[in-house]
Amino acid sequence: MGDEFHFWMRDNNTHFWLPNRHRLDQENKRKYSFDPKDGIQRAEITPESMQEEVQEFTDQFQDAIVLLRREYGEENVSIKWGLIHYIS
Repeated sequence: MGDEFHFWMRDNNTHFWLPNRHRLDQENKRKYSFDPKDGIQRAEITPESMQEEVQEFTDQFQDAIVLLRREYGEENVSIKWGLIHYIS
């Protein structure tokens, strides 16, 4: 990540917006956090859990998504699920 991540986004006219909030610790749900102690997890990822997490993200950041779509255009903003592996 780091500089390479920045250069890839610049070269591909792309911005990644990642959640900056802890996910509520819910039973049987994958936990995401920015605390390094939480960085190692073993969790099953299914199409259903991916769809659920995208919906959760969309609900949680609804106001910001509306603003981004207004600024960049509806067709230029999409919400997708993915993995970003970060090593510092």
